[in-house]
Amino acid sequence: MLRSGRYTPKSGEGTSSFNISGLLMVIITLNVFAFSPVLGQLKEHDHIENLAVFPFDARGVSEIEALAITDRIRYYVQNSENYNVIERDKMNVILKEQAFQLTGLCLESECLVEAGKLLAVTKMIGGSVTKIGKLYSIEARIIDVESGQIIKSTFEDFDGPIELLLTNIAKLVAGRLIGGIIKDENLLKGDADLIVSSEPPGGSIYIDGSPIGAITPFTIRGISSGKHVVKVEKDNLVSRQNVDIFAGDIKSVRLNLSEKYYTLKIHTEPPGAEIRINGDVLYGETPSDVQLPREYSDSVEVILELDNYVIEKSYVYLGEQDIIRLSSILEPAGKININDTPTKKGTEVYIDGEKAGITPYSDNHLSMGKHKIRVLSDITEEDYEVEIVITAEKREVNLYPSFKKKQGVLNVAVEPDASLIFIDGNFAGNSPLEGGKIFWGEHTIEVKKKGFYKNKLRVKVFQNEPLSYRFSLKPKSKKRAVLYSFLLPGSGQGYSGNDTRGLSFIMINAFTIGGAIYSRIQYNTASDQYNSDRNAYEKARTAEDIEFWLNSSRSSFDNADRKKKITDGLTGLAGLIWFYTIIDAYISFPKIDLGGGFSSGKEGIEFLSHVGSTESGIGIIMEF
Repeated sequence: MLRSGRYTPKSGEGTSSFNISGLLMVIITLNVFAFSPVLGQLKEHDHIENLAVFPFDARGVSEIEALAITDRIRYYVQNSENYNVIERDKMNVILKEQAFQLTGLCLESECLVEAGKLLAVTKMIGGSVTKIGKLYSIEARIIDVESGQIIKSTFEDFDGPIELLLTNIAKLVAGRLIGGIIKDENLLKGDADLIVSSEPPGGSIYIDGSPIGAITPFTIRGISSGKHVVKVEKDNLVSRQNVDIFAGDIKSVRLNLSEKYYTLKIHTEPPGAEIRINGDVLYGETPSDVQLPREYSDSVEVILELDNYVIEKSYVYLGEQDIIRLSSILEPAGKININDTPTKKGTEVYIDGEKAGITPYSDNHLSMGKHKIRVLSDITEEDYEVEIVITAEKREVNLYPSFKKKQGVLNVAVEPDASLIFIDGNFAGNSPLEGGKIFWGEHTIEVKKKGFYKNKLRVKVFQNEPLSYRFSLKPKSKKRAVLYSFLLPGSGQGYSGNDTRGLSFIMINAFTIGGAIYSRIQYNTASDQYNSDRNAYEKARTAEDIEFWLNSSRSSFDNADRKKKITDGLTGLAGLIWFYTIIDAYISFPKIDLGGGFSSGKEGIEFLSHVGSTESGIGIIMEF
């Protein structure tokens, strides 16, 4: 019977004392180890991390085949001595006790992390074995249980018998996951020899993905029979070849090394998507095999773009793989069109908080669902904001942003007074203009008056204070107006500012000159006819012919004489109009009062209000 306190032995039982509490601790410790078969295994090496390999998912292969490949990967990882690997049977016992489902998909990181916590390990390996047609693929990843992050992943394709997938590719996958070399104890236990050479020589030799520590040329003695993959690598050059070796063979292979490339096998559904690598570099359309030089970094950004589908961006880890497969099912997209605003072109467009471009804007890669559209303008009282919804039934949205523009005050004085003022081509009034309203933004102010050269000013208005300008117009010359009308009737009136009058003179003069030319041509034709009839009359011999040609000559003479009078009349009229336009250019030239600051006869613009910078005040560009 055990009691608390010290046990005193009876006579004959000895003199040593026994601590009851110590005995209890021993019993408890023994039970912990007895009922925790995994703990003793995982604590064997405290400095090595504990790892478990979860059964790989079977896709197109049987569960037995996927389990065999899982066991082979577990075997290679365990033999690497990098981790303490929990045995499969013990892992199954623990997970079943915790009611954890071992069948079905467990490819997501969350599932593997949950299993790892139940197994008390720090790392988990999971993945899948897939067969499509004759091609096998093994996808595997190693996950940190504490953080849930993927430490490393690999994807290996193999076109061959599943036996080699089990013996060769599983070893390669394990090696890439743990970052070490998996030693193949059976590789050099055969009775065949393999002579490996390369051009150029001096390349490192790999058999079935593992280096053998030799360079070309080299003879591998005692290689096992069967199918092997021979690879030779030197600097940035590489080559590989599949060989079949039979027992007792002495086989020779020679590899011509070429520049290393990564091959991205990219496929999309639907096909035809543009492929861009690291931004704007276009590599054709899907489906496509994209070759990338080895100079690329460990990862590249792949952008897949197809009209009316959402642009897909993904980062592809390159690592040591030569062939990487990327398959994507593109998501249908909608289209948005944002037109220029009536108040300003080129306003900034933001979609869901990110700058998308400027108006006019169009995008046919907008994902389904709700989106917040914002059109910014620095010249309006508020921005344009709207929420749109893209659905399968309504995949295109057209927007016409409208703003309430800010207004400033404009004062314009012109010398001489009563000049015409135009803003952006629209008549704004006669000078002086006071208290005129002008929207924020870019504008063209133009002033005109008959007898003066017009003046233009382009401004950027971004302030609320009144803006005041005074224009001085340069007078035109009356002598120049006369000269212009002398050279081209009516042009002097246009120069003076009498545009309608000048155009009328030009049209009348053109009509009379054109009529005179036309009549002259008709006169020449009638004159030729008269000369012809006259010659025929002179050659006539019979009384009948003489009488006929005499009448014809008289008729053609009368016609020619009539044409000549019309020609002379129109020519004289054109001359009179030409002379009149010269006189009119002098008489109708506007009266110019050169008083009030025109002593120099020069034009100019004076700014009467404070002029700030082009960002916060007024930006000025003058045109003459």
